[in-house]
Amino acid sequence: MINDAHLNINSDDELKLAFANARSLLVYFILFMIAQLFTVVLVVDAIYQRNTIQLIALVAFELGMTAYSFIQFHQSSTLFSKEDSNESAGLLYLGYAYHDSKWAEITQSCVMCICTCIFSFLAYKLYLEFGWHIYKKIGADLAMRDRYKMYQIFMMLLKFDFFFFLGFSIQYLALLIVAWWPTAENSGDQATTVKELIEHIVFSCCISVAMLTSALWGLKREKKPQMYIFLVLCLASMGYYIYTLVEIAKNPVRFLGSKAFLTFFLCVDLVLILVSVAIAIICLKNFNLGLMNHISHATTSATSAHSLAPLGQDPLHDSHALIVRKEAPFNAEPSTPDLVKYYITPEKYFFCRNHGPMPVLDENEHTIEISGIGCKSKTVITMKQIKQDYEKVSVMMVMECAGNRRDGLHKVKFTKGVIWGPGALGNAIYSGSRLKDVLEAIGVTSKIKNLSKLHVAFESVEQCEEEKCYGSSIPLSKALDEFGDVLLAYEVKIKFVFKKNAKVTKPSSMVKL
Repeated sequence: MINDAHLNINSDDELKLAFANARSLLVYFILFMIAQLFTVVLVVDAIYQRNTIQLIALVAFELGMTAYSFIQFHQSSTLFSKEDSNESAGLLYLGYAYHDSKWAEITQSCVMCICTCIFSFLAYKLYLEFGWHIYKKIGADLAMRDRYKMYQIFMMLLKFDFFFFLGFSIQYLALLIVAWWPTAENSGDQATTVKELIEHIVFSCCISVAMLTSALWGLKREKKPQMYIFLVLCLASMGYYIYTLVEIAKNPVRFLGSKAFLTFFLCVDLVLILVSVAIAIICLKNFNLGLMNHISHATTSATSAHSLAPLGQDPLHDSHALIVRKEAPFNAEPSTPDLVKYYITPEKYFFCRNHGPMPVLDENEHTIEISGIGCKSKTVITMKQIKQDYEKVSVMMVMECAGNRRDGLHKVKFTKGVIWGPGALGNAIYSGSRLKDVLEAIGVTSKIKNLSKLHVAFESVEQCEEEKCYGSSIPLSKALDEFGDVLLAYEVKIKFVFKKNAKVTKPSSMVKL
């Protein structure tokens, strides 16, 4: 880099500009390295969180970084313009050291291009994989999936807010400490620099940290006061950034060499704040609508007190009568000729679908938790209470696995799950309590607001093979329909033989609205 101790920077404005550009270029090199580390952290985080939105944003970020690697080379190679009368003075001092890093910068740009293409391809593959994970985690409820999407977008924005706020702070601190402090000629100039340093630390660094921390806490816990604090601090940050933009425009000489990138970072920061505020308001409206139950339930399930039978110790089945699709957990189906022989499917020909080890339950202690919109409070009911307090109803219906005939889909395109033929279904008579009666007893009725947009989400307490809890959902209007035939089933009649604790009509041990 050019050293002002060896160059008389007061001799010519163009040499001043070259010196300022060279000094600021060092800061941008450091920011470029920090950005690469930031990308690695965010990639690991996106994979761990299975955040498709963040993956898409990272692809765009990597494309921008690749473009900047070429800009970086251009900045280094054009420190001295060919028309610069002081070019010879600068080159005379630098000699062969001038742009000695050319080979490294060209190599870096080529590597960035190749790696960005590879990363984009891998991100696309992960996008397909994570889409399936989100469906399993959130379920088929489109409104809940939209809420989760907004949650992911806001989380991603907070991470990019952190980087770009930090990027601006580093540049401005470098100007204060490296450029302006050494050139302060008297105590008055030094006092002004110290004042600006304190203002920057308070308004940029401290407020940014407080703002992002408050937003993260508010979003994770669905705390509205913290989100309101975030919105207020966003306005304060916007005021400071606009003030700084005005100062840069009024004093171009003072910001020589840093004006372009400081302006760029400030504009990006302002756009990020505006977008973050808009998404934060949407997330605020989504509070207390059940999203946190979906996100936090996986952690709860990992510490569940329910015991499970080890894999391979499930109840015995007549595997000779079934086509085994998976040994552990046991999944099997009958052949089509055996299935169509009977109106009521016999036990030995009834398909077996297990997402995990068989729960070992005590009827007197096993509970169902019900919570969500319309519930007076979180309700816990034992299976014994359900049998005693609610009318027993019997319904004949066909139970079918959602993955039935997956082998046909698999021939066209790979799909996840057990590769079923056409036999993953069976007809039986189920007995249990109507879900309608249970919900109405705790205050959930058809008069609830936005009934058509709400779903009942069923979630298992135990963690399953999908690494999360098994779940499904139905419209709340279906559950409350007088003729909906939705049961919390505890008996199933297979060829006129009652079997206790069989698969329920809607498999679940937790109901959430």
